[in-house]
Amino acid sequence: EWAELPVDWKGAEEYAAADKKVYDFVPTFEGYLLSMNAEVPVAKVIIGDGAVEDEGGFQMADLNFAIKSSDLNDNLKGSLPATYNNIDKMPPVRNQGNEGACWAFSSIGSVEADLIHDGKASKDSVDYSELQLAYFTTHDFQDPKGNYKGDSTTWNVSSSYLSNGGNYFISSLAFMDKIGVVNEADAPYEAGPSFVPGNHLAVSSDKAQIKGAYMYEIGDLKNIDSVKQAIIDHNGISVSIYADKAYYDATHNSYLCNEEKTNHAVMLVGWDDNFPATSFYPFKADRNGAWLVRNSWGGQGYDYSGYFWISYIDYSLGQSPAFAFDADTDMYDNVYGYQKVIFATGQVNSESTTATVTQSYNVDAGESVAAVGFLTFDADLDVTATVTDGTEKVNGRVSTTNAGFYTINLDSSLPVKTKKEITVTLTMNSKKGENVTVLLEKVGSGKYMKMDWKTAKSGDGTKINGTKFENDAPINLYTNSGTKPSGDKVDMFRMYNPNSGEHFYTGNEKEKDMLVNTGWKAEGVGFKAPKKSNTPMYRLYNANAGDHHYTSSKEERDHLINIGWKDEGIGWYADDAQGVAMYRLYNPNCIGAGSHHYTSNAQEKAHLIGIGWKDEGIGFYACK
Repeated sequence: EWAELPVDWKGAEEYAAADKKVYDFVPTFEGYLLSMNAEVPVAKVIIGDGAVEDEGGFQMADLNFAIKSSDLNDNLKGSLPATYNNIDKMPPVRNQGNEGACWAFSSIGSVEADLIHDGKASKDSVDYSELQLAYFTTHDFQDPKGNYKGDSTTWNVSSSYLSNGGNYFISSLAFMDKIGVVNEADAPYEAGPSFVPGNHLAVSSDKAQIKGAYMYEIGDLKNIDSVKQAIIDHNGISVSIYADKAYYDATHNSYLCNEEKTNHAVMLVGWDDNFPATSFYPFKADRNGAWLVRNSWGGQGYDYSGYFWISYIDYSLGQSPAFAFDADTDMYDNVYGYQKVIFATGQVNSESTTATVTQSYNVDAGESVAAVGFLTFDADLDVTATVTDGTEKVNGRVSTTNAGFYTINLDSSLPVKTKKEITVTLTMNSKKGENVTVLLEKVGSGKYMKMDWKTAKSGDGTKINGTKFENDAPINLYTNSGTKPSGDKVDMFRMYNPNSGEHFYTGNEKEKDMLVNTGWKAEGVGFKAPKKSNTPMYRLYNANAGDHHYTSSKEERDHLINIGWKDEGIGWYADDAQGVAMYRLYNPNCIGAGSHHYTSNAQEKAHLIGIGWKDEGIGFYACK
């Protein structure tokens, strides 16, 4: 509209300034009066070849093998809205400036988005450091457990490590190894590449732990609904596009690229199935639909306030998988892992639909093994983790839907009283009946952008289906030191049935109210349980006797199931910090309902013993 008016542009005399790259031209309108609220347009002219520096777009061809994803998409068709966006759930748009750190901004942004989605952080307060991630993935640091023997990453030039480039495989492995995330104030991006973070910021100052990184084949339109569901489940996901030779339509804030390359990392935070195909310049897309992109240029560039639309059929989207990160503020204290360098990852075909992978670590005394992490490029696996010290063993399980990094919480923690070798075994079964592939670290050296890396066998090697390999597998142990704070707590209501004499415990208010309506007596909050811990309390029901029983012992649970008790899952979690002892008592005169009772009250315990109940010691621990 302005272009039809006679306009003299101010600023042309500045054009000769050779050191300038960006010029703002403001119009002067001859013969016209502007209303007081008129917004005068500014023409921003950028001088240069228009090329965007390669920020490390890691394409599938660089891996020499393909990731796999499940057929989840088929189950979602018709269940998702036509339009969706999470702009109002996002923190302020970040600005990477002139550095090539888009991958770090996209990764950290997706972590922040997931925490906000889960209610673990606020969009107005969360701000984690991209500089910390960029630094510790290009520089060595002291591993507190000393497990990276022979593995190294070396920054070999004097230029900015913030512009080395990167990708989501780098950030995923860093997160798997508990590098990050830390507060922006601890390693501020504005401090620039001259800032050298202290070693304590590598693994000891993290404010959240990433427990999963899941890959999606975004370029395949048949997988579009799975990508949408990932956006819903995590508030935003990380993707790579090609920002050079960009076809950007400022009128529609839309972008479409026909190059099969990537060099810039962004986030997807929404979509519109009806975004017109005709709204892309200079040629229309061959179908409607676009993703809503969150950029990291501070709202400056081809976007409106940091967001723009990219076509579903953009060629660059299919060149690298999308990543969704699963983050939590409930963290493990320590990590044991051998693989430091993602570029040295290869894979071994197990030649079987089942792969049993074994690796060992020397775990320090006073810790307890709580979880196992592993990386896979297969999808649709049933995975069981078994951790043993040679005497005791604990298990955990997970089913995968996508290639990526997974954390398996063990059914109970395995305490390590003296430093000893702990062995972890992953049993991986393909749900599709395909051969399982196992990832291993290659031994050697190489270069990524301006970074040199070296790898060696840091541990004792790995066994796959009984065959020994002189390589390390990307399998981690996560441990806690001493006692773990309880964290969020759940009120466990104590109920009494005057007809049967049974006491019942539930953290579900609806269940409590239902029981009151059927004649049970509410006796208030019996104790407080952690919202989550490494020690589940199993709830079982005897339909013949009308009795409930609770135990942290898997062996006792399995025995009761074998003799006819019904497994009702996890009733609550015990406090690993051992805050309040809950005494377990047994009434030998009442076989059936009311035969077991739990209390933290020493006087109640003494009274029951005095009238014939049997003291069975501490049944579990509740929170203080």
